Amino acid sequence: MLSNVKVKDFYEALLNESASDAVLTREEALLILTKNANEAEECRDQHAAIKQLSDMEGWNAPKEAKLSGEIAVSEVVRRVID
Repeated sequence: MLSNVKVKDFYEALLNESASDAVLTREEALLILTKNANEAEECRDQHAAIKQLSDMEGWNAPKEAKLSGEIAVSEVVRRVID
């Protein structure tokens, strides 16, 4: 059935349409989280919604990663190119 080009195209269009309808836009997600933060009955729900909003909006300072270690050099080779 999918060997028919028209059927295959229609099937793929349906898949793409349903996938795009299932995904929230950034604005939709922000509206939902903002509503949850303002209407949360429990403090932890409100805190979780606000934390998610702050992560999405970049309100927090950038996370810093520190890297430390040692590199052992066993041999230094100098090559002269003519």
